Amino acid sequence: MTSAGYDELLLLQASLVPEEFQWRGTAVETEAWQSAVAQYEQDGAAKKDTVHFSLRVNEALGVWMNVSLDVGGDDAPPGITVSATSPDVSLDALSAVVRERLADAANEDMPNRTFDVYTALQEHVVHMEAERPASKEPAQPPPEPVPTQTSMKRVIFWSHHLIAPSKRKQFAAWCPELQVWGLFKLGYPGFLCFEGEADDVDEMVQRVKGMQWHAISMRVEVSWTSTTGNLDEALRSCLLAHGRDALRAPGKLRVDVKELDDMGKFVAELRTLSLPEDEIADACHLRKSQ
Repeated sequence: MTSAGYDELLLLQASLVPEEFQWRGTAVETEAWQSAVAQYEQDGAAKKDTVHFSLRVNEALGVWMNVSLDVGGDDAPPGITVSATSPDVSLDALSAVVRERLADAANEDMPNRTFDVYTALQEHVVHMEAERPASKEPAQPPPEPVPTQTSMKRVIFWSHHLIAPSKRKQFAAWCPELQVWGLFKLGYPGFLCFEGEADDVDEMVQRVKGMQWHAISMRVEVSWTSTTGNLDEALRSCLLAHGRDALRAPGKLRVDVKELDDMGKFVAELRTLSLPEDEIADACHLRKSQ
């Protein structure tokens, strides 16, 4: 018996990492082949057999070289086929490389023919991979929308009285300009309620304080963050907006004002709008229930 095939088999196993070399056979056959190789390494006993295995040529393209190799007998040429999982690989081209290298090896009486074909295929696939069209990155799912946060504020002023038509006309103009809801109790005493985006309400507060008043004080100031969407949606969610005709009007939201001239109706309106009872009590100096 000769060592034909065994030396090349050991060369291949030494040159490749374990996942690049796979036996192709049943569990019994694989165990017998591994035992024969181990025996050859130990004492040079070359058992005659035909072994079947696959060598991974290229992981990205899924190219494998499938080999049937006679060991321990005549130095017969190996049987080699090629397989691939990528549609970008031309199996005809790779098979041509195999035929050409085996023919050259036979003419030149070259040793380690399987190893020679393997390296030739690797070189050819490298060029094939370089010419491969760039694959598109898989479409990423759209990011989860981040809730739009809007800083909101509501304030309530008490005044000695609110009668002057000039002031009422001014508020009727300022509220739409600043996009701030307005609710007013006219007469003695007067109350001014404003609600909207925090900066806009702050601007309204400055304008109110800049006007001439017999007496005025801000009794309620409440801030919160709205996550309902854009400013338009945040304004629609304001407590002072509930029941307003502006909410039903088509097109862009236009805030407005509402006037009441009776204290009882004003307090009832605040409760209808679901203002917290503490706010109503602080604004109107109502006695809090124990």
